Amino acid sequence: MSEVQFHPLGTLLALIFTVSVTSILWWMLHPPAQKEILEKVQEVTEVAKAALGQILVGFSGTAFSEKVLAMGCELAREEKAPLAAVYVMELPMTLPLDATVPHEEARAQAILERARTLASQKGINLRTELRRARRAGRAIVEASQARPTRTIILGVAERVNLEDRLFGSTAEFVLRHAPCEVLVRRPARDEIA
Repeated sequence: MSEVQFHPLGTLLALIFTVSVTSILWWMLHPPAQKEILEKVQEVTEVAKAALGQILVGFSGTAFSEKVLAMGCELAREEKAPLAAVYVMELPMTLPLDATVPHEEARAQAILERARTLASQKGINLRTELRRARRAGRAIVEASQARPTRTIILGVAERVNLEDRLFGSTAEFVLRHAPCEVLVRRPARDEIA
């Protein structure tokens, strides 16, 4: 009967092969838990959503713009996105943009405070911004360009005259020039009355 001889290199290769096959079999029989995978996917999704930018609401302080802000709050909650409201103080061409207009500035601050209150009642942290401009549409587009913005939400005027055409000059300008998605809400006929 012949003797079995073990060569050190052969023994090492057999050990490596056994460990490799055993590791693969163990890995195949113990896959990662679905819960861990879902948590990682949700974590990556949250980071991706935050990178998309804010939701920007044009807020004028009217009862209808409060409804538009409520719509923005719901969208921000669903998409887990930051929410911002911009109020544009439109100044006539006869005044410089940096003119002191105490009554209008106090009114604008009160309107923005009302927006913050409405959003906090819905559990949303709202960033507000006051902009001075000749036209609100341009100021809203500039506000959307100043910070990453995924969506602009506007309410159209309750009464649209021929000069304002279909949507109104502000909404039309934003629709033509915004770098992101624009949602426009028009009041129902019973809301106008």
